[in-house]
Amino acid sequence: VSLFGNIDFPSYAHTFLWETAYRQAASELPEDLPDTGAMAHFFADIHTAYVSGRMDTVIWEDAVFQSWKDQSALTYAYLQSLFNDGFQNHTETTFSIDR
Repeated sequence: VSLFGNIDFPSYAHTFLWETAYRQAASELPEDLPDTGAMAHFFADIHTAYVSGRMDTVIWEDAVFQSWKDQSALTYAYLQSLFNDGFQNHTETTFSIDR
């Protein structure tokens, strides 16, 4: 018996993750920065795709990415590491057998 009833986590997990990433990113940026919304949105999209294993769905915005370089070295390094990993679908497993 659950104290919270029957929770359907899959129905809200993606939205919860995205909104949490957005709030985290926005909190790292100055309030008066004109690009705060775009930068937080970009971070949330990238982070959510990465955690979901679906970097192949990402639309990489280089100008927004570069804006992070000037604002947060840690977030920029995180985004750079995701970029360097490549835009792969990590939810699929493929293999080949060499003869």
